Amino acid sequence: MSNEKHVVGDNEVATSKTKKTDEEDETQSRASESDNDDTDSNASSEYEVEKILAKRRRRRGGYEYYIKWVGYDDSANEWIPESSLNCPQRLAEFHREEARKRKRTRRERSYSQKRRSNKSRSKKRRVKVIEDDDNDNNNDNDDDNDEQEPTKSVESSTGSTTISDKDQETKSITYGVEKGYQVQAILGINRTKGEQLHYLVHYKSPTMFDDNMELIPANIAKKYCEDELIQFYETRITWNDRPNDL
Repeated sequence: MSNEKHVVGDNEVATSKTKKTDEEDETQSRASESDNDDTDSNASSEYEVEKILAKRRRRRGGYEYYIKWVGYDDSANEWIPESSLNCPQRLAEFHREEARKRKRTRRERSYSQKRRSNKSRSKKRRVKVIEDDDNDNNNDNDDDNDEQEPTKSVESSTGSTTISDKDQETKSITYGVEKGYQVQAILGINRTKGEQLHYLVHYKSPTMFDDNMELIPANIAKKYCEDELIQFYETRITWNDRPNDL
Protein backbone atom coordinates (compact mmCIF):
# COMPACT_ATOMS: atom_id res chain seq x y z
CA MET A 1 0.00 0.00 0.00
CA SER A 2 2.81 2.40 0.84
CA ASN A 3 4.52 1.79 -2.49
CA GLU A 4 1.30 2.54 -4.34
CA LYS A 5 0.88 5.92 -2.50
CA HIS A 6 4.47 6.95 -3.28
CA VAL A 7 3.87 6.33 -6.93
CA VAL A 8 0.73 8.30 -6.71
CA GLY A 9 2.63 10.91 -4.87
CA ASP A 10 5.26 10.77 -7.49
CA ASN A 11 2.55 10.95 -10.00
CA GLU A 12 1.08 13.98 -8.29
CA VAL A 13 4.47 15.60 -8.10
CA ALA A 14 5.14 14.83 -11.72
CA THR A 15 1.77 16.16 -12.64
CA SER A 16 2.44 19.31 -10.65
CA LYS A 17 5.81 19.74 -12.33
CA THR A 18 4.23 19.14 -15.65
CA LYS A 19 1.62 21.82 -14.98
CA LYS A 20 4.29 24.23 -13.77
CA THR A 21 6.39 23.51 -16.82
CA ASP A 22 3.38 24.14 -19.06
CA GLU A 23 2.69 27.45 -17.28
CA GLU A 24 6.33 28.54 -17.68
CA ASP A 25 6.27 27.62 -21.35
CA GLU A 26 3.06 29.62 -21.81
CA THR A 27 4.58 32.61 -19.99
CA GLN A 28 7.74 32.42 -22.09
CA SER A 29 5.60 32.09 -25.20
CA ARG A 30 3.63 35.21 -24.27
CA ALA A 31 6.89 37.06 -23.56
CA SER A 32 8.28 35.94 -26.89
CA GLU A 33 5.12 37.11 -28.64
CA SER A 34 5.37 40.47 -26.81
CA ASP A 35 9.00 40.82 -27.94
CA ASN A 36 7.98 40.01 -31.49
CA ASP A 37 5.19 42.60 -31.32
CA ASP A 38 7.68 45.22 -30.10
CA THR A 39 10.08 44.26 -32.86
CA ASP A 40 7.32 44.47 -35.46
CA SER A 41 6.21 47.81 -34.00
CA ASN A 42 9.74 49.20 -34.20
CA ALA A 43 10.19 47.82 -37.70
CA SER A 44 6.96 49.45 -38.88
CA SER A 45 7.71 52.79 -37.15
CA GLU A 46 8.79 54.72 -40.24
CA TYR A 47 9.20 58.51 -40.50
CA GLU A 48 6.98 60.22 -43.06
CA VAL A 49 8.56 62.69 -45.48
CA GLU A 50 6.74 66.02 -45.59
CA LYS A 51 8.93 67.71 -48.18
CA ILE A 52 12.30 67.37 -49.89
CA LEU A 53 14.14 70.68 -49.58
CA ALA A 54 17.47 70.18 -51.35
CA LYS A 55 19.77 67.74 -53.11
CA ARG A 56 23.53 67.30 -53.18
CA ARG A 57 26.13 64.84 -54.42
CA ARG A 58 27.81 62.56 -51.89
CA ARG A 59 31.57 62.24 -51.72
CA ARG A 60 31.34 58.48 -52.05
CA GLY A 61 29.02 58.69 -55.02
CA GLY A 62 25.29 58.98 -55.40
CA TYR A 63 23.02 61.69 -54.02
CA GLU A 64 21.40 62.59 -50.74
CA TYR A 65 18.37 64.74 -50.01
CA TYR A 66 17.61 67.25 -47.28
CA ILE A 67 14.38 66.03 -45.69
CA LYS A 68 11.68 67.71 -43.60
CA TRP A 69 9.70 65.17 -41.58
CA VAL A 70 5.97 65.23 -40.94
CA GLY A 71 5.24 66.34 -37.36
CA TYR A 72 8.76 67.68 -36.70
CA ASP A 73 10.11 71.21 -36.81
CA ASP A 74 12.99 72.38 -38.98
CA SER A 75 15.59 71.50 -36.35
CA ALA A 76 14.94 67.82 -37.16
CA ASN A 77 15.68 68.24 -40.86
CA GLU A 78 18.53 66.04 -42.06
CA TRP A 79 20.37 64.70 -45.09
CA ILE A 80 19.26 61.20 -46.08
CA PRO A 81 20.91 59.03 -48.79
CA GLU A 82 18.74 58.38 -51.81
CA SER A 83 18.99 54.63 -51.24
CA SER A 84 17.32 55.03 -47.83
CA LEU A 85 14.29 56.91 -49.16
CA ASN A 86 11.02 55.23 -50.02
CA CYS A 87 8.99 58.20 -51.22
CA PRO A 88 8.86 58.18 -55.05
CA GLN A 89 6.05 60.75 -55.15
CA ARG A 90 7.98 63.28 -53.04
CA LEU A 91 11.09 62.72 -55.17
CA ALA A 92 9.09 63.30 -58.36
CA GLU A 93 7.59 66.51 -56.91
CA PHE A 94 11.05 67.74 -55.92
CA HIS A 95 12.54 67.12 -59.38
CA ARG A 96 9.57 68.81 -61.09
CA GLU A 97 9.97 71.86 -58.86
CA GLU A 98 13.74 71.95 -59.53
CA ALA A 99 13.08 71.84 -63.28
CA ARG A 100 10.61 74.73 -62.97
CA LYS A 101 13.17 76.74 -60.97
CA ARG A 102 15.89 76.17 -63.59
CA LYS A 103 13.52 77.18 -66.37
CA ARG A 104 12.42 80.30 -64.46
CA THR A 105 16.06 81.21 -63.77
CA ARG A 106 16.99 80.88 -67.45
CA ARG A 107 13.99 83.01 -68.43
CA GLU A 108 14.85 85.72 -65.88
CA ARG A 109 18.52 85.70 -66.94
CA SER A 110 17.52 86.04 -70.60
CA TYR A 111 15.13 88.89 -69.75
CA SER A 112 17.81 90.64 -67.70
CA GLN A 113 20.35 90.36 -70.52
CA LYS A 114 17.78 91.69 -72.99
CA ARG A 115 17.03 94.65 -70.72
CA ARG A 116 20.73 95.47 -70.38
CA SER A 117 21.14 95.23 -74.15
CA ASN A 118 18.12 97.48 -74.78
CA LYS A 119 19.36 99.94 -72.16
CA SER A 120 22.78 100.04 -73.83
CA ARG A 121 21.23 100.63 -77.26
CA SER A 122 18.93 103.30 -75.82
CA LYS A 123 21.92 105.02 -74.22
CA LYS A 124 23.77 105.02 -77.54
CA ARG A 125 20.69 106.47 -79.27
CA ARG A 126 20.44 109.24 -76.67
CA VAL A 127 24.08 110.14 -77.18
CA LYS A 128 23.55 110.16 -80.95
CA VAL A 129 20.49 112.39 -80.61
CA ILE A 130 22.50 114.89 -78.58
CA GLU A 131 25.32 114.81 -81.14
CA ASP A 132 22.85 115.23 -84.01
CA ASP A 133 21.22 118.13 -82.23
CA ASP A 134 24.60 119.81 -81.77
CA ASN A 135 25.36 119.28 -85.44
CA ASP A 136 21.95 120.65 -86.29
CA ASN A 137 22.67 123.80 -84.32
CA ASN A 138 25.76 124.31 -86.44
CA ASN A 139 23.82 123.57 -89.60
CA ASP A 140 21.09 125.99 -88.56
CA ASN A 141 23.68 128.70 -88.06
CA ASP A 142 25.11 127.95 -91.48
CA ASP A 143 21.61 127.97 -92.96
CA ASP A 144 20.87 131.30 -91.30
CA ASN A 145 24.05 132.74 -92.76
CA ASP A 146 23.19 131.32 -96.16
CA GLU A 147 19.69 132.79 -95.97
CA GLN A 148 20.93 136.21 -94.90
CA GLU A 149 23.48 136.54 -97.68
CA PRO A 150 21.01 136.20 -100.59
CA THR A 151 18.71 138.69 -98.85
CA LYS A 152 21.46 141.28 -98.73
CA SER A 153 22.25 140.53 -102.34
CA VAL A 154 18.64 141.03 -103.39
CA GLU A 155 18.35 144.31 -101.50
CA SER A 156 21.60 145.74 -102.85
CA SER A 157 21.46 144.44 -106.38
CA THR A 158 19.21 145.66 -109.11
CA GLY A 159 19.78 142.49 -111.09
CA SER A 160 17.76 139.28 -110.81
CA THR A 161 18.64 136.72 -108.14
CA THR A 162 17.98 133.02 -108.71
CA ILE A 163 16.48 131.08 -105.77
CA SER A 164 16.64 127.31 -105.85
CA ASP A 165 13.43 125.28 -106.21
CA LYS A 166 14.10 123.64 -102.87
CA ASP A 167 14.31 127.00 -101.08
CA GLN A 168 11.10 128.11 -102.78
CA GLU A 169 9.37 124.89 -101.73
CA THR A 170 10.57 125.26 -98.12
CA LYS A 171 9.45 128.87 -97.94
CA SER A 172 6.08 128.07 -99.50
CA ILE A 173 5.22 125.48 -96.82
CA THR A 174 3.27 126.80 -93.86
CA TYR A 175 3.45 124.45 -90.90
CA GLY A 176 0.72 123.92 -88.36
CA VAL A 177 2.55 125.75 -85.59
CA GLU A 178 2.82 128.76 -87.91
CA LYS A 179 -0.95 128.64 -88.38
CA GLY A 180 -1.49 128.77 -84.64
CA TYR A 181 -2.01 125.07 -83.88
CA GLN A 182 -1.10 124.30 -80.29
CA VAL A 183 1.54 121.61 -79.78
CA GLN A 184 0.61 119.00 -77.21
CA ALA A 185 3.92 117.10 -77.27
CA ILE A 186 6.92 116.20 -79.40
CA LEU A 187 6.85 112.46 -80.06
CA GLY A 188 10.04 111.80 -81.97
CA ILE A 189 12.92 113.00 -84.09
CA ASN A 190 13.90 112.18 -87.67
CA ARG A 191 16.88 112.98 -89.82
CA THR A 192 17.14 112.17 -93.50
CA LYS A 193 20.53 112.05 -95.19
CA GLY A 194 21.75 115.50 -96.16
CA GLU A 195 18.85 117.29 -94.48
CA GLN A 196 18.29 118.93 -91.15
CA LEU A 197 16.47 117.39 -88.22
CA HIS A 198 12.68 117.16 -88.23
CA TYR A 199 10.54 116.68 -85.15
CA LEU A 200 7.26 114.79 -85.06
CA VAL A 201 4.81 117.01 -83.19
CA HIS A 202 1.40 116.07 -81.90
CA TYR A 203 -1.12 118.91 -82.04
CA LYS A 204 -4.07 119.44 -79.80
CA SER A 205 -7.13 118.53 -81.84
CA PRO A 206 -8.78 119.45 -84.07
CA THR A 207 -6.37 119.94 -86.97
CA MET A 208 -6.23 119.19 -90.67
CA PHE A 209 -3.50 116.57 -90.21
CA ASP A 210 -3.91 112.80 -89.92
CA ASP A 211 -3.86 111.82 -86.24
CA ASN A 212 -3.07 115.49 -85.51
CA MET A 213 0.65 114.87 -86.17
CA GLU A 214 3.16 116.64 -88.42
CA LEU A 215 6.91 116.64 -89.12
CA ILE A 216 8.37 120.12 -88.75
CA PRO A 217 11.97 121.32 -89.27
CA ALA A 218 14.20 121.91 -86.27
CA ASN A 219 14.38 125.67 -86.79
CA ILE A 220 10.57 125.91 -86.83
CA ALA A 221 10.32 123.72 -83.72
CA LYS A 222 12.84 125.86 -81.85
CA LYS A 223 10.95 128.99 -82.77
CA TYR A 224 7.41 127.88 -81.93
CA CYS A 225 7.68 125.07 -79.36
CA GLU A 226 10.84 125.54 -77.38
CA ASP A 227 9.30 124.32 -74.11
CA GLU A 228 8.11 121.09 -75.72
CA LEU A 229 11.60 120.52 -77.14
CA ILE A 230 13.15 120.87 -73.70
CA GLN A 231 10.61 118.46 -72.25
CA PHE A 232 11.27 116.00 -75.09
CA TYR A 233 14.99 115.83 -74.32
CA GLU A 234 14.57 115.87 -70.55
CA THR A 235 12.41 112.74 -70.66
CA ARG A 236 14.99 110.89 -72.76
CA ILE A 237 18.30 111.83 -71.14
CA THR A 238 19.54 109.87 -68.13
CA TRP A 239 22.26 111.54 -66.11
CA ASN A 240 25.11 109.27 -65.14
CA ASP A 241 27.06 110.08 -61.98
CA ARG A 242 29.81 107.63 -62.90
CA PRO A 243 31.70 109.04 -65.87
CA ASN A 244 33.94 105.96 -66.05
CA ASP A 245 30.96 103.93 -67.33
CA LEU A 246 30.61 106.13 -70.41
